[in-house]
Amino acid sequence: MHSPHDVMLRSPAARSCRVAIAGTITNAATGEVMPQAMVSITAAPDVFGEGLLGIVTAAMAHCSTACYDATPQVPTPSVGPLSTAQTRLDACGQILGVARPDQTHSGGDGHYCFLDLPPGPYTLTATYSLADRCHGTITAQVEVPQICHWLTFAELDLAISLVPGASPPPVAEDARRSALPSDGPSDGQIPVSPGENPTPASIPCPNIPRAVALPH
Repeated sequence: MHSPHDVMLRSPAARSCRVAIAGTITNAATGEVMPQAMVSITAAPDVFGEGLLGIVTAAMAHCSTACYDATPQVPTPSVGPLSTAQTRLDACGQILGVARPDQTHSGGDGHYCFLDLPPGPYTLTATYSLADRCHGTITAQVEVPQICHWLTFAELDLAISLVPGASPPPVAEDARRSALPSDGPSDGQIPVSPGENPTPASIPCPNIPRAVALPH
């Protein structure tokens, strides 16, 4: 029996690659699929966060001091292992060259999936931005079951409500640390900035590029 940390440390070719969460990202206003949306795990069982933090710690042990200089000092006990690992990956993930099991993108058909996750409750946040035209985000919860066969996985479809204008700055760290929200998805809609058209609460944002499917 291998721990989740051991599984996450394996190369993709060596993993079992069992689908744990899968779904489709769509435009809430039109129902069209949305390729290249970022889907992130923003809350998860501790065992997942500890495994991800173990990957980051092992990678940082072999990186240059530049990585440490770029990494903010996070008090691990106060924010939890997942938030600590994600903060370090956001700061120097490119330097470390570590694959991120906590993030994926929707493919050209709008589908996304996460592989090899421990069972338990997860919060996913999907975000989409199209240049300076529109952006949107949605957060929802899903329970990954105890997987007893290959065809068992949690399904979570996410419909993003788009608002006009450029994407806002990245979400503050405090938002990532928040507890699981109440039952049901939240549309995560961001208010329109002053000077922008306040009328549409959700817009079609046409001409979303139909990119080829990205690797999950």
